[in-house]
Amino acid sequence: MSMESLVDVAGWRWIFFQPVALVVAAILPTARAVPNSREAAGHKFDTGGALMSSIGVVGFILVLQEGPERGWLAPLTLLYLVAGIGAAASFVVWELRQQAPLLDVRLFRMRILASGSVSLLAVFGVPTGVFVVLYPYFQLVLGWSGLAATIACMPMLVLMVACSVLAPRLAAGIGSRLTMAAGIFLGGAGLAFLGL
Repeated sequence: MSMESLVDVAGWRWIFFQPVALVVAAILPTARAVPNSREAAGHKFDTGGALMSSIGVVGFILVLQEGPERGWLAPLTLLYLVAGIGAAASFVVWELRQQAPLLDVRLFRMRILASGSVSLLAVFGVPTGVFVVLYPYFQLVLGWSGLAATIACMPMLVLMVACSVLAPRLAAGIGSRLTMAAGIFLGGAGLAFLGL
């Protein structure tokens, strides 16, 4: 059986079993190699913050899932949007009042942290969105097999891994700000080229 037919026969749902297999394979070596690093906390876990952040994330995900299917102004889509925004706003208010917050939102008043977070969101979020659209495009529009679509995406992934290894060395030589700016510029140029 060829590799291509194996990928096509197994189906795309098998991709979700890969992380499970990796976790199972890593349990024993982790238990042997990682020392016990548990630290006793002097405060309770922020269950309310965890719950609100989860509701907010799920709400926004459901908006992105249902919007294209039902319509962006459909009642259910708008309900998910209101739930996501409401939970996110409640999370911020809740965290401001906690002695030991899950996420100290006051830290985002620091310009360097706020701008760095937005940059990371753009640098990692945009390419992820591109892969979500590009992979089905290769298969459903161009009619490529699962293996051909995967191989077509490999150059981008290989370059990302290579640049992640190179970036710390480059930052040590020319500085973090210039390295990050160059990375964002090159990423944007690559996406623009991909759109041609």
